[in-house]
Amino acid sequence: MFVGGLAGVGLRREHLILEAIAAERMPHRLVVSGIERAPFFELRDYGANAARVGEILRRHGVVAVLEENGRLLFPFESLAARERTWRELSADFESHALREIAVYRSL
Repeated sequence: MFVGGLAGVGLRREHLILEAIAAERMPHRLVVSGIERAPFFELRDYGANAARVGEILRRHGVVAVLEENGRLLFPFESLAARERTWRELSADFESHALREIAVYRSL
């Protein structure tokens, strides 16, 4: 579940706090739960096309750890791995449905 903002003071350990390092309009801080920690995450907003896009990406080995309200959250071990993943997919994957991207680091 995506939780916008830091609503609780006593957050339990299963929650991750993500801080934006590149985001135009999306929340600059997110609290997520139920996922494994990774150094970086990318949140992509595909709107109504998220389920279809998620299926296409899964076929290419790119799996979202969360999907909610048209947004998909992807974990990455490094910014270089993130860049490499999208560069390799660009030849086979048209992202015309992509509405917004934000990159986060785990705190």
